[in-house]
Amino acid sequence: FEVPYRTPFLAVSRACADAAAAHAFARRSWALSAQRSVSLAALRDDPLPAAIGELARQLGAWVGLFDAAGDVAVARPSDLPAAASAPLAYAVSGMLDAGVPSADTISAGGSDFQVQTLGRGGALRGALAIRGTDTDQEARAVVTTVVAMAGFALERASDLAGGHAALRAGVLRALTGGDVALARSIAVAAWGSLPAEPVRVGVIPGRASDLVHYLEARASHAPGSIFFAPDRDHMVILLDEGEDPPEPIWTRFGAPVGLSRPTAYAHLGAAIDEARAAVPSAGVATFSPGSADLFRSVSPDQLAAARALLEPLRLVGGSLEQHLRAWLDHDASNDRTAEALGIHRHTVRAHILRAGELLDLDLSSFAGRASVWAALRVSRE
Repeated sequence: FEVPYRTPFLAVSRACADAAAAHAFARRSWALSAQRSVSLAALRDDPLPAAIGELARQLGAWVGLFDAAGDVAVARPSDLPAAASAPLAYAVSGMLDAGVPSADTISAGGSDFQVQTLGRGGALRGALAIRGTDTDQEARAVVTTVVAMAGFALERASDLAGGHAALRAGVLRALTGGDVALARSIAVAAWGSLPAEPVRVGVIPGRASDLVHYLEARASHAPGSIFFAPDRDHMVILLDEGEDPPEPIWTRFGAPVGLSRPTAYAHLGAAIDEARAAVPSAGVATFSPGSADLFRSVSPDQLAAARALLEPLRLVGGSLEQHLRAWLDHDASNDRTAEALGIHRHTVRAHILRAGELLDLDLSSFAGRASVWAALRVSRE
């Protein structure tokens, strides 16, 4: 463009400054108006969906709120192509798994999304995703308002989890007490339904609040397929027979899961015991009957008795305990044990005789072998 010759440079500078000021004033006015509209939307009966919808309208972009389980809780507009929704959900789940507050730009399905986690470190409640990256300072201020509202609303929802936990615990007590009809009636009114029989029972040690919030979000997206409740010092989950426990339980929260065999509600108490016995040190494990399961939950008394019985061997040291363990693992066969250890069978025989003398046990008898086998098993578990 051409500037007339008689136009002074000061006039050009002034025109640019006036245009920039007018633009900045318009954006500030828009931001104030948008924040007011979002705040008014938050006063409706459905505050969070209304606020998310108003933010989407003001920005002219897709806005999605993800819950603690990494699933979309609210989306406006609701139609996001599958090519974008699946990779976006995967990326958001990864941010939530990290457990630290963060913000990132994610590319999914040919579009860019700004994602901001909600909640404090170690207790993330979800994430807010906005399609597009062309946002100025005023737009970010409006988004910050919604982030604060959403975070507050999700924290408020977590405050109600204590009451929900007490109700869930009551339903579990009714189930284990044999009053399945009462438990079903409460569950139908509160959560939709209980998983259909037969069910699998999972036991998770501990009762971490962030895990509770995750399970609440997960159960809300799959009503009737999963139920959970606190029980003493652990969490009990009930699953449809063909349903697997949600993987984030042991990946994001580091909580091991023990699973029972499929069972009817009439035998729920026994199934909880099975699941408790199957709890591994990490990951997930399913109960299977066998003699090894007798030592999955070793009591302090058992451990003390095992240590006392094996103490003479451990005071002597050397390889006696190792050779005795190998001998029992090979069905008390000197030849097979010698082959496995790479030593002579006479050496094996001499070590077993010496171990029997130290332990004051007749290792040629079933009772003697059973006692030392049990002690070795308990001390190893």
